Amino acid sequence: LGSTTITDCKCNEGFYGPITSAKSTCHACQPDTFKDSTGPQECTPCPSSSTTAGGNARTSADQCLCNEGYSTAENGECAACAENKFKATKGAATCTQCPPHSTTVGNTGGNAPSSCLCSPGFTSAEFGCIDC
Repeated sequence: LGSTTITDCKCNEGFYGPITSAKSTCHACQPDTFKDSTGPQECTPCPSSSTTAGGNARTSADQCLCNEGYSTAENGECAACAENKFKATKGAATCTQCPPHSTTVGNTGGNAPSSCLCSPGFTSAEFGCIDC
């Protein structure tokens, strides 16, 4: 059986807006949001420290990627890279250990190799830190 009125129509997953007339349109969820059900309801923001990497019309929280400096924790949330680690890409990749003789100086959430600074007594070289 088909619909008998326009108000029976609903926006698909990834889209929002009420259908109240033949001129009504559904709008794509904006970047960093998603909607995993049909209907008029608004899109849901991605979890903290995650992004859709610019994509819109996302249909699941699984399409939200951890930001640089964050990786997926056991509970599925994005957690800051631990001290002395970094992650330079979006997504589910794990954080990388700083090179030998370098540290993030107590900071967490390192988002690039440059987050790792040479320890005292060492200086920066092309592939890490070497003795002064």
